Amino acid sequence: MPQPPIPTDALREALDAVQRHNGIAGASAATGIPETTLRRRYKAALAEQEAPFAIASMPSGDEPIEELIARRSAAFVRKHEARQARELIPVKVRVDGAYGVLHMGDPHVDDDGCDWPTLTRHLELIDQTEGLFAANVGDLSNNWVGRLARLYASQGTTAADAIRMVEWFVGRVRWLYLVGGNHDCWSGAADPVKWFAAQAGAAYQWHGMRLELQASSGPPVRINARHDFQGTSQWNGAHAPAKAARMGWARDHIYTCGHRHSAAHNTLFLNDGEHVAHAIRLGAYKRYDDYADSKGFPRENVPAAVTVINPAARDALGLVTVFWDVEAAADYLRWLRRPRVRVRAG
Repeated sequence: MPQPPIPTDALREALDAVQRHNGIAGASAATGIPETTLRRRYKAALAEQEAPFAIASMPSGDEPIEELIARRSAAFVRKHEARQARELIPVKVRVDGAYGVLHMGDPHVDDDGCDWPTLTRHLELIDQTEGLFAANVGDLSNNWVGRLARLYASQGTTAADAIRMVEWFVGRVRWLYLVGGNHDCWSGAADPVKWFAAQAGAAYQWHGMRLELQASSGPPVRINARHDFQGTSQWNGAHAPAKAARMGWARDHIYTCGHRHSAAHNTLFLNDGEHVAHAIRLGAYKRYDDYADSKGFPRENVPAAVTVINPAARDALGLVTVFWDVEAAADYLRWLRRPRVRVRAG
């Protein structure tokens, strides 16, 4: 906040006192005015004497510092509350019995190498299978930006059509979760997927999220989904999510990620099988990739996996089953959810 103007009487008093007592120190002792205050008034009085004109004090256009700090404090509280609410998102599962999650790898829906027949079939399977939910780990489109924008000249889909395809994809099914990958995040605050997800009522976060699935019976199942986890290994494609499962403080059941366009799966039997964690790296629907070909990457791409969750399982060993055959997973889920025939004795 700017200093208020010093009254004219105070300026004159300071000037007289300094001249009468031969300096600021003597004047301060005689008048009881602190030296710093007296010095400021004395300098202002001299400046006013020497200047041929006086400029009026101008109000500041800046926000008062107290209001600025109060506003930033309120902003932090909002951010803190939002972060805390997203540490572990509770999800009420409103279906009885077994259910499944079809975890989809990187779609890149606008790329010429996107396997649309498989992608469409998986979306249809979610429609046709009761209790099967959709999920995705990011990179919905190529979303070329910066120097990479030149690549639009080499693909058959325009940037405008790519956005339309992403909007269709997000609105096509009900999503359990949608993660924003690095290609999605390149849009920054203008990320259209955020708006599409909000319109579709889908949970969407950049980089990753954790969910706790709470069914009407059985233990809760926690999913830790990220576009990628930290860590690499040339010998184990699922090293990064497995590392998160082994070293993370959270004992989640399902760890999923994508990003590398290769598929792998590790099962961790923690505490002698009292807790079982599945570390899953999903491939991509982008089946043909010139960049991967140029680098000679191994072809280990399977685009999706299904986790079937059986709340009635006897123990942790049967709680979650992982399928890479999506059709077989749907058949198994239907079998688990079949009506049970009770046979009366006698």
